[in-house]
Amino acid sequence: MDEQTFNELNKLVLAIRALSKSVDRALMTGTYEGTGNMMVKNYRSLQARAAQLLPDDYFVTDTLVLEIEPDSSEKETVAQVQLAVQQLSAYLEGQLRGYRGNFGTMGDDFRSLGRDLQDQIINVTKYALRRALTNIDIGVNEDFDTDFDTDFGEKPKGGKKRIKIQIEKRDKDSEDESDIL
Repeated sequence: MDEQTFNELNKLVLAIRALSKSVDRALMTGTYEGTGNMMVKNYRSLQARAAQLLPDDYFVTDTLVLEIEPDSSEKETVAQVQLAVQQLSAYLEGQLRGYRGNFGTMGDDFRSLGRDLQDQIINVTKYALRRALTNIDIGVNEDFDTDFDTDFGEKPKGGKKRIKIQIEKRDKDSEDESDIL
């Protein structure tokens, strides 16, 4: 893949992502009625451009060709476009990522580098938070009465209830030990 093909594929991936977002949104909101043919036309156009840029790639030229059954409902048609556009997007992004990995980031393509870095940071953060929160149990005592403990201070004005959150640290070996914070 030369630099010109790389740049053209980058532009194409942006258009494919836009179509993918539109198709996803249409399916989620149920606004796909009357848009199936337009989405098929848009996908076929983008897939044909990808096939033109990568003529020796059988996956793009043959496998990702969209064939819709004539008796398919509008929702089925849009769902097929959704699947195909997601496959095309993932495949082309992988091809571009592989090219960047072999030769470094080419040209002024720092926008996608920022997006990739942002995605990686978000995924690592989600994973770390998920691991940190797996051992935390928050219990709320729902036995409220009108007389509050002296730990809470004065009774709040307006009859509002206070909620006490109790955090316990349990060792795997002993279920009885607890530290109340």
